[in-house]
Amino acid sequence: MTQTTTTRVMEGGTRDITRRAARRAATRTTRGAARRITTRIALLAAALAAGAAAAEMTAEQAAQYMAASFPNVRVERVTPTPLEGVYEVVAGGSIYYLTHDGAFLLSGTLYDLKAGADLTERAYAGLRHSVADAARAAAVISYAPEKTRYTVTVLSDVNCGYCRKFHNQMKRVNELGIRVNYLLIPYLGKKSRRDAISVWCADDRRAALDRAKNGGAIEQKDCDHPVDRNMRIAETLGVRGTPAFLLADGKLLSGYRTPENLLEEVKRAGAPAQPARPPR
Repeated sequence: MTQTTTTRVMEGGTRDITRRAARRAATRTTRGAARRITTRIALLAAALAAGAAAAEMTAEQAAQYMAASFPNVRVERVTPTPLEGVYEVVAGGSIYYLTHDGAFLLSGTLYDLKAGADLTERAYAGLRHSVADAARAAAVISYAPEKTRYTVTVLSDVNCGYCRKFHNQMKRVNELGIRVNYLLIPYLGKKSRRDAISVWCADDRRAALDRAKNGGAIEQKDCDHPVDRNMRIAETLGVRGTPAFLLADGKLLSGYRTPENLLEEVKRAGAPAQPARPPR
């Protein structure tokens, strides 16, 4: 190969390398510009959202704002409170407080000191009442005395130890005039779900539940059942363990109660509410 030919090849190779480098540089520049544009759009959207939140919102707008901010949580309602500039938000079975401009979301207890009222507990009681009404009208297995003086809804897992302990005292509970409406929930997982469904689908639900509560074998059955719906009710009520007792006034008690303890609680639930006091 002559020197002239070699020089031409080298020059051609150099021009090719230069062109490839230029194309890569242009691509990097385009990608960088695209990233900068995307970032600016995101910043602009955030600024617009902040501007929208800074304005006074109606309750309907506040509900939409909460739904957009927390897409995985169901926002059930947004209502005004006696505290100026603050909404009450019911979402995911819990109660929060949102400022009208959307700048602050608060979780805690709101007291009306003049009225001596715990507004948060009152709201929770109302929420539990509405959910409990649906529960009472639906899928329960009842144990009733000859003469019912009080009624309590018990959210119970078939395999829960303390649930079984309570169930084994049912005779005494009924003797005290307390009617028990069981809402079966699979709090302990898959086996409890299968067992709860089998109890519900049994020809004699009470007999099947008695066997299950005593650790006996129950025939595995399947049918149209309310067990999953019951679990959603429990989640809305804020149940964190079983047994849980839903009283007539909407109050929720967590954990085992003796028959005598339960009687005192249901008596109080039927008595006029006392003014709430803020914590010291």
